[in-house]
Amino acid sequence: MSNPLFDNLKLEKAEHTLFGGILFGVEGRQIELQARFFGAPKPPPYWDIGITGMAGGAVREVHGRITGAFAKYGLRPPCGSILINLAPAGLPKYGTSLDLPIAIISLQAAGYIPDFPPELEATHFFMGELSLHGEIRRINGALPIALGAKPSSLLIVPASNEQECRLVRGLPGHGSTRIAIADNLEQVLNYFQGKGKLRNAMADAPKLPRYRCASS
Repeated sequence: MSNPLFDNLKLEKAEHTLFGGILFGVEGRQIELQARFFGAPKPPPYWDIGITGMAGGAVREVHGRITGAFAKYGLRPPCGSILINLAPAGLPKYGTSLDLPIAIISLQAAGYIPDFPPELEATHFFMGELSLHGEIRRINGALPIALGAKPSSLLIVPASNEQECRLVRGLPGHGSTRIAIADNLEQVLNYFQGKGKLRNAMADAPKLPRYRCASS
């Protein structure tokens, strides 16, 4: 697949923002991902992903998983570096829940898929581990991570986390949360490019009870 925006100067001017989440102790925290592309003088096929914001080992290793997944779909990033900041920068980040949003924002920085309009950026929340073959795999702590998203968000989650993520709708303040399922990176690419829809996890879900917090 050719890059429709293989113009380094054009790519360098673009700013990209996306939201995901991590498990911090027993609580979920929303993470803002910010990305920029920087052209490099090194010859093709050089490219790199740099991650700032107290990223742990599994988070830093995402470059290898993304490279494998991109290769499967014929995605060849432009020559240069993509710098991704994970905010808040002072919060340690571990695990693989940020694989999917890091992959997506990398594709946005590389010019393969469009950004959301500014008014929609904060309404989407991504989580999932990415395999070398492009599958979106189950993560630990999906329910508390989902609770860390802003109310009324559209959560895009792995199919294997579907059941637990459905429970978020029964908790106070999250009744309007929407949940979509992604099995692989290709489905997410098609969603961003307007070529397909993601499955609505609530379409065939039973009505959930409303839980109330115990009064003090």
